[in-house]
Amino acid sequence: MKISRNNQICWRVGMLAVLLMAGSCADTAHDFHSLPSEGWYKRSTEVFSVAVPDSLARYNVSLHLRHDTRFRYQDLWLYVWYATPSLDTLLCDTVRVPVAGPDGQWLGKGWGSLYQVTVPLRYPLSVVAGDSARLRVRPAMKESYLEGITEVGVSLKAQ
Repeated sequence: MKISRNNQICWRVGMLAVLLMAGSCADTAHDFHSLPSEGWYKRSTEVFSVAVPDSLARYNVSLHLRHDTRFRYQDLWLYVWYATPSLDTLLCDTVRVPVAGPDGQWLGKGWGSLYQVTVPLRYPLSVVAGDSARLRVRPAMKESYLEGITEVGVSLKAQ
């Protein structure tokens, strides 16, 4: 029996979709917060509480920033608070999020006027059994309102 070219393409696309869905079932958790359209106020702290699939695992943490073309800076600086893997220290880290290159080209992934930039944090995170990962994120910029930042998020991926 000869399989038509269209059936072969459909079968391959279907298998690719199954593989992609299977790969997305990894030990990953994430949370995104939408920000006000007038901008992210410099004293506004976004608090994330992310339920993790495995409380015994250590997680690599990444910050995600979604923005549009109204954002006027090359970099965004953020304060990030989270617990160390030993759970005995609360870290406050200042994180640089590169948004545009020196030539003004937007970094990250996107289309049209919307883009997303992802930055890994330096330290892994552990969670006590039955608890959620808690992180706080706040702008570390002088500007009162940061226009163009549409969402901020965190993701945790098991090591």
